[in-house]
Amino acid sequence: MMTLLYILLGLAAVAALLLCALVVINEHAREAVQQRLDELPISDEHKAAAWACFERAETLAPFWRSIFNHLAAPVILLAPLMLLPWSADALPAWLAYWANNAGINGDGLAVLRNGVWIYLGDIGWTPAPGERVYAYDEPDYTGDAYYALGWHPRSWFARWVWLAFRNVASLRDVLGGADVAQRPTLLASESDTAGGDWSLMWDGGALYQFTLDAPLIWGIRWRANVGYKLGIVANRTDPLTPSDGGQIGSARASVICMWVALRK
Repeated sequence: MMTLLYILLGLAAVAALLLCALVVINEHAREAVQQRLDELPISDEHKAAAWACFERAETLAPFWRSIFNHLAAPVILLAPLMLLPWSADALPAWLAYWANNAGINGDGLAVLRNGVWIYLGDIGWTPAPGERVYAYDEPDYTGDAYYALGWHPRSWFARWVWLAFRNVASLRDVLGGADVAQRPTLLASESDTAGGDWSLMWDGGALYQFTLDAPLIWGIRWRANVGYKLGIVANRTDPLTPSDGGQIGSARASVICMWVALRK
């Protein structure tokens, strides 16, 4: 009994140390982003407005909520997703907190070419002329999920990967977002010789998005994405429609506050 208690206390201590480390890393990355913003070749007015936008985003999408969501989602969603019917297109109402902006069956698009399913992203999002594009939640799509190879998007495992790891509770960020004032434009961007790049987008009003992708060590890259997801809205080909009531329009930019993410 005492051995189990010591193990639990040890695990709790390790978890506390990891959480403290994450807080320190997040704060350091926040300061680094602020420094990079101060160095951008834009006006002081834009710098002040952009940082005010990022602080609003931080309030709407706080660090502690992201940590809780990513730790809790794999545990909370595992059993319900194993019991969820194949035909389901949404989570049950009691799991509404974990809803995302793309549905439970993923956001993938694919084409069937010579009897083989090909994820549209793997061919530059350009199907051949006249080629049908299938969404993952269509009944006649029978291929894998690009984020869970070997598993259909409606399988419990693919849904678990999608909802608990890749696109966790993202509907909250959509609802906390804002409609853009006009189609966003690139305000400033740069790539350096070390293989890093950054960009700052602006919607002509009070919304900004700063993204950074820079090398660190051992092939690990530091990525940051803060503000509102203006890049997604800017790349839309359809006219931008504002949100009204319960309808989320195409002009909606999700809020995001990711000061740091480490990726290979």
